[in-house]
Amino acid sequence: RPVPDLTVSEIKARIESGEATVTRVSHLGAPKQIIVLVDSSATWARGPQKLIWNTQCVSTLADHLAGDSNFVVLGFSDQIVQLYNGPARPPMIEAALKNITRSGESALLEILKFMGESIVQQGIGDRTVLVVVSDGVDTASKATTKDVIRTLGLAGVPLYSLIVMDPTWNAQNQSKLNAKSKLLDISKATGGVSQAMGPGEVRSATSRIAAMLAGRYRIEIDPGVALKSHSESRLEIDASREGIAMFHADRLYRP
Repeated sequence: RPVPDLTVSEIKARIESGEATVTRVSHLGAPKQIIVLVDSSATWARGPQKLIWNTQCVSTLADHLAGDSNFVVLGFSDQIVQLYNGPARPPMIEAALKNITRSGESALLEILKFMGESIVQQGIGDRTVLVVVSDGVDTASKATTKDVIRTLGLAGVPLYSLIVMDPTWNAQNQSKLNAKSKLLDISKATGGVSQAMGPGEVRSATSRIAAMLAGRYRIEIDPGVALKSHSESRLEIDASREGIAMFHADRLYRP
């Protein structure tokens, strides 16, 4: 459950090896814009149920975050197509995603890198989060995990990953999910989380992601020293209150 009342005195921060001063802590709640990337590629993973499960993820997320959040739903393979742009209303989103045609290769990391670059250009990182619904397969990317982490870090955007596992997969099939561990690393490094689930766990796992989005804070920090342009600094944040798990980007990027 999100904690709504953290204060400056309860937060400690370090940048690189030095103490930093937390100057302000404010509870933001759900982001103003949620960009959801939905895998619509024709990869072998998850068979004919793939888009049904993907749609359930998006619909559940919208159901829990209905209110002021705007949803932009983009289908991706080796290209991107906009499927929906509007309020968080599950029936409207389900209708928009009902007749998606699967096609193309999955260029997951390339798409994530492109989205980070686009968010930087548009200057919308402070009010946007990125969610990807994937089967954990990337068949066409040349971008690396490090490329994506840095690009999303410069954009100031966390990545939340939802990976639906087919219950019919055996161990050999699961070993082919070459992007699953990469999504875990990217999500953790940017301040989001990654959830792997079976179809029967879609609603509960997606609900946990929604709760984390509703619990977002802005933490403002005085590093005590001038940070260099184009720099990458290690960031550590912790709360002194017991029983709290905090999720934050582990690098601070200065454009």
